[in-house]
Amino acid sequence: MESTINRLKSVRSKKSGLILEFNHILKSKQIRQFKLYDKKSKYYRYVIDIEAILPKKVPVVKVRNVSEIRIAQFNKKKMRMVFNHPSKLSVKYSINKKSLIIDVKSLSRGGKIPPLKIIPKDRFNYSSKTIVIDPGHGGKDVGAIGFKKVYEKDIVLAVSKRLEEHLRKKGFRVYMTRRKDKFIKLRHRTGYANTKKADLFISIHANAASRKNNNYRGLKGIETYFLSASRSKRASRVAQKENRKDMSDMDYFGKQNFLHFLNREKIIASNKLAIDVQQGILGRLNKHYKDIRDSGVREGPFWVLVGAQMPAVLIELGYVTNKREVKNLTSRSYQKRIAQGIAEGITRYFKKNIH
Repeated sequence: MESTINRLKSVRSKKSGLILEFNHILKSKQIRQFKLYDKKSKYYRYVIDIEAILPKKVPVVKVRNVSEIRIAQFNKKKMRMVFNHPSKLSVKYSINKKSLIIDVKSLSRGGKIPPLKIIPKDRFNYSSKTIVIDPGHGGKDVGAIGFKKVYEKDIVLAVSKRLEEHLRKKGFRVYMTRRKDKFIKLRHRTGYANTKKADLFISIHANAASRKNNNYRGLKGIETYFLSASRSKRASRVAQKENRKDMSDMDYFGKQNFLHFLNREKIIASNKLAIDVQQGILGRLNKHYKDIRDSGVREGPFWVLVGAQMPAVLIELGYVTNKREVKNLTSRSYQKRIAQGIAEGITRYFKKNIH
């Protein structure tokens, strides 16, 4: 029942750790602790999972100059705390009714760590995260053509630049596959992301309805795709539109070898990213505009995503063949808000997947 759900009420620091206060008495079976070692970053990670829900405005605890402590909602019923440190720690907890007392000590010489500092939830350290933004099409490949000969390539470049600005303000390292009206082969886009060792690859596009469709002018909606061999009619139609200008890449990868590029772990991560991005966009736009259509998160065979060695998604911002949507997509305020929504979705993804 709803009344039995435990919720975090507050977090405060003490001399050698933290005290978390909840609205119900804690039980030992509601808490799980384990340790990991990240070979890439060479950091030890001490994880504490608690069956509880975070409030909307929860502080994130950070150990100044030595390590950090992150708090996030891992799933609907579990919150996760991760203690990151370059050397081994002793992280122990005890329960006192509604309180969880966590003691943290360094196992290195001296045995002390600097005082803990509470910082706002938004201020994760994103400086270690690299994102590559891919404005679709460009140059001789104009993409979809909408009302008054509006080109997809121009809309997506404008939104991508605004997205870059929002992400940089949050502290991310950001690169773009193109910054001007230039044609780039599909395989070179993910190849660039791989050379930058990106954590995420975000490809920005705009949709268009086929003139053969009886509702040609009426189709609208925002959707986010992740890579798979899906053969649904809708996914195939959209993918065919985005793939058609660079058939050489399809030969390069080879249709028969397509599945060899798919990694189950990466697909799952890309799916999670797509959900967060889609929710971020809708959450931002619905505050300011009416009749924003959610066309959902979908999977499809997009060649621009093939070969990416990191979670990757392709966003269709809307239909340039829909008069109302193309008016929005060419509006600076709309472009700014949709870019904010994507950025918020990306930060939400990292906060939920910090393990």
